[in-house]
Amino acid sequence: MSQAKQSGNNQVPGGNQTEQEFFAVEAKGRAGVEQMLSTMRDEITTVAAPQVRSQYDQWAQRALLHVVSQDTLKPLLQTKQGLYSIYQELSRFAQLGLQIGGARYPHAYLVPIDGKATGIITAEGFAFAAAHGPGAVLKHVPEIVEVCENDDFRVDQANSTYHHEYNPFSDRGKIVGYVAKLVYHDGHVEIPTISRKKVEAIRDAYSRVNGPAWKKSQEEMLRSKAAKQLLRKPSSEAE
Repeated sequence: MSQAKQSGNNQVPGGNQTEQEFFAVEAKGRAGVEQMLSTMRDEITTVAAPQVRSQYDQWAQRALLHVVSQDTLKPLLQTKQGLYSIYQELSRFAQLGLQIGGARYPHAYLVPIDGKATGIITAEGFAFAAAHGPGAVLKHVPEIVEVCENDDFRVDQANSTYHHEYNPFSDRGKIVGYVAKLVYHDGHVEIPTISRKKVEAIRDAYSRVNGPAWKKSQEEMLRSKAAKQLLRKPSSEAE
């Protein structure tokens, strides 16, 4: 949704600190993260979405808690390269206005891959960014709805509506697809859908299915992949 600045000095997407400049951060562990968040304040608030700029201290505290509380991330806090990768991912999250971590419905979180932090955006994060991120074109944050094999579901694309009904006390069966209702600022409505089989095909083609994010929650990752596909059009229009 935002374009990365190009630099011969390996510049951070959306930020101004090069890797060499960032290595001025001397501390490691929790102190290193705190120093990083303090150092990056001006950089982040320059490019961040309005909700992050106006509440940077709260956003940074939540980011700090997420980073230092994850045992899997602790090795990254001991190297400058690891800290720098965290800086890059937090910069990306800030541009989209995403909240990091949290017990309920996080927008994004970090996992370690090959000695660096990799940011994972959840379905809720993609939906939030489509309505509140840079150049957002949606009027409301869309709900990513799971459709199961025993649900009563049908789409009326001509009238931009869908019907979804089920008995919450009966066996709904397996998840077979996902749907969202996209309400644009200009008033028109779209109902994109995607089957679970197609999401699984995308996963198999492009994802590291043995990576920590997939091991943590395969259903959550599939839902995230589905959300990214359902929101591909409004995301591209916002670029």
